[in-house]
Amino acid sequence: MFFSCSYLNEYYIIQFRGMTAPYKINCHPLTKGSKMAYVYYNPNPYQRRGIGDCTIRCLAKALNTSWDSAYIELASQGFFLKDMPSSNIVLNSYLHSKGFRRYAISNLCPDCYTFRDFAKDHPKGTFIVGTGTHVACIKDSNIYDSWNSSDETPIFYWKREEK
Repeated sequence: MFFSCSYLNEYYIIQFRGMTAPYKINCHPLTKGSKMAYVYYNPNPYQRRGIGDCTIRCLAKALNTSWDSAYIELASQGFFLKDMPSSNIVLNSYLHSKGFRRYAISNLCPDCYTFRDFAKDHPKGTFIVGTGTHVACIKDSNIYDSWNSSDETPIFYWKREEK
């Protein structure tokens, strides 16, 4: 079997063979009738929380790579640009090199549009969605993060352009 699955406190815990951390999937969709859900995702090898590695976690999911690879690549980009890996300049440059394009989100209702709404509005594809101080990966309507950031207010997002 390639994975094991169990149910615990309204979450399905799925452990794939070879993974260091299980996926934790909320059994109750955040919006009634929606297939969108928050999915616990923390590829950090030490499973640390609150250490400011949201950019690395997000890139690992969006680019389907390891936390270590995402960190090394972003740090290398920061070295060449002589800036910190977490800076917007470095992230923008790195994502552009990977075929992503950045878009702004309208601020007509800055407090009422959330990551949850973005996920509902973008049912297919991989997006890196940011608030200015946090980023998360939204993939096929699921919000992948180490904490439930569904109520965060996005101000921009990146989308990989089709070739």
